[in-house]
Amino acid sequence: PQEMECGALLMASRISQQLQLSCSGLVAAVQGLPCSLPDELQQALHAIRELHAAFSGANSFQDLSSSVLSQSQRELAVIQEYMEDLLDYLKNNTSLSWLVGPFSPRE
Repeated sequence: PQEMECGALLMASRISQQLQLSCSGLVAAVQGLPCSLPDELQQALHAIRELHAAFSGANSFQDLSSSVLSQSQRELAVIQEYMEDLLDYLKNNTSLSWLVGPFSPRE
């Protein structure tokens, strides 16, 4: 059981680190979109950094208080909502040329 707990904490730390890297890239890439989207992604990135710090600093789940675990669960729900907002915006407002590259008319 102790090995499983250590493995789960290590996995949570690695996943939160990957989320942090991905979200950092998204924050840099969404410049020019309506200001609510970059703001939401900045908030998500901050929450992910907090999650990563909590999980990477723990040696066991006992090191994490129930309030930290509850807060982490709420933060993950908010992060998911922000990502869905971004995907919805891109799905409904993005031109095809942005998705597949610029086109130039033939002469």
